[in-house]
Amino acid sequence: MTIYYYSVDVDGLVFNKKYNAGPQSPTKHSSELVITANQGYYDSIRAEAESMGATKRVLMIGTNRQDQQHDAENALMRDGCSSAFPALKKVSEYLGFELDTFLMADAKAGLESGASYDQIMKELEINPDADDWQFPKLKHETYIFDPVKRPLLIAQLQKAVLDNPGDEKIVFTFADDSVEILESLKRFFTKYEYLISERISFRLHFYDKGEIKEYAVFTGKGKSYENYRDIAKTPMGPFLDRDMDHYLHTLFPPEQPEVNENKAVEKEKSEVEIVEIEEQEKTILNNAANEGEKEEPIVQTTSAKAASNPLDLEYEKVGGYSVAKLYLRINKNNLSEEEVRSWFKGYLPPAISLEGEQYVLEMNASNVMENIFHGRQLQEEPSLKQAIEILYRQGFRMTDASIERLKSDLATAKCVFEEAQVLATTMDEGINPLELLESVQMAFIDMLDDSYPDLLAARRIAEQDLPQEAVVPVGRNPYHSFANRQNRDAQRGQEHQPERCTIS
Repeated sequence: MTIYYYSVDVDGLVFNKKYNAGPQSPTKHSSELVITANQGYYDSIRAEAESMGATKRVLMIGTNRQDQQHDAENALMRDGCSSAFPALKKVSEYLGFELDTFLMADAKAGLESGASYDQIMKELEINPDADDWQFPKLKHETYIFDPVKRPLLIAQLQKAVLDNPGDEKIVFTFADDSVEILESLKRFFTKYEYLISERISFRLHFYDKGEIKEYAVFTGKGKSYENYRDIAKTPMGPFLDRDMDHYLHTLFPPEQPEVNENKAVEKEKSEVEIVEIEEQEKTILNNAANEGEKEEPIVQTTSAKAASNPLDLEYEKVGGYSVAKLYLRINKNNLSEEEVRSWFKGYLPPAISLEGEQYVLEMNASNVMENIFHGRQLQEEPSLKQAIEILYRQGFRMTDASIERLKSDLATAKCVFEEAQVLATTMDEGINPLELLESVQMAFIDMLDDSYPDLLAARRIAEQDLPQEAVVPVGRNPYHSFANRQNRDAQRGQEHQPERCTIS
């Protein structure tokens, strides 16, 4: 027997192009257009649940509209009049599924599941005009926005298990039209698979113009955590990988495998002995080199085979502005793929392919908000800057063409940050930094649109030129870095007066 859960995104999926193109009205989000704009898709969901003989069928709210504020803002940015919640109620009724009305706003505020949903539905009754949703008549709780929905999926997966005690298997599907989000979730749950209960088969589905494509499947091996709501109380964005490990393992302690203490001691001793032997060998070789009156030791950190090789950088968009790919090209020479991968010890190595006599290293840069605003990958992959530093240690050097391209892109990056500084000086004191950050994130995406991969590439390679604080950790004032930069330049005897620049 199977329990069937389906968590569905709204913008770009329930509210697809056909829906958004429909006429505006205060009741659009509860009209038949919700179904007819995507009927084939909904029929396929219902048919799959029936084919599995699902004993229970539940629709979950998989949008980042997890509170009234985000619902109102997205409605105004999209078709101007549609709330997610009446639409999802309409979809659940068509499917014949139970609608789980849990929102992350409930978890953050300590409310019963569905309380925020009910309050929003009441708001829509007394305040039906979307133009007035920015000024709600009722009090609504908020939640901490995560651009790739990690806390949301952790909470929903755990809730599905805890709401259904017993040993019945659960098929849990999350569908989204954003490759950016799906790729980030795939990596996150690959690393933290223990957060998926052993009762769950977890699927990520990519919605592509009405068609569903399987993106990833996880077979759970973990347990359930009754404190899952605590994931809604802390922003996950600022964490480095090691901090993320500590945060998640503290909040949700993984089951520890039994450790044979004798074997652990033997392994530690063996590793120490290997290091000692390697150091002894280096000393012997270098002493021999010195005796032979050679100026440099034989053991070098830079691969002799890679010395003086050119390093090229390329980047491109894939499937619109939501996905960017960055490529580093190096000459093959006599290097093996295994040797190139070994340079990235301590990281997940980039994908490597062979084109002619060059290796192409593909860097993942799909998550624009995580990469631009937090300056790092969600997982332990090297940033572009780190990858270039690794290749520099192997004797590679950036080509003049790549450097000139990055200089140009860096000018664009600085221009955007300086425009943000001007905006910041007009802000009232006491503004919620989380709300400010989110507004800036959306503004950046709107401003940069097709050109954002250029900014991303520039930001990656030029971290040492841009102030670190310009990459905004959630919950900090995103603009204090410019004051720091002015102080730094003043100490150098230089007055920092950036030229005004126009974003087209």
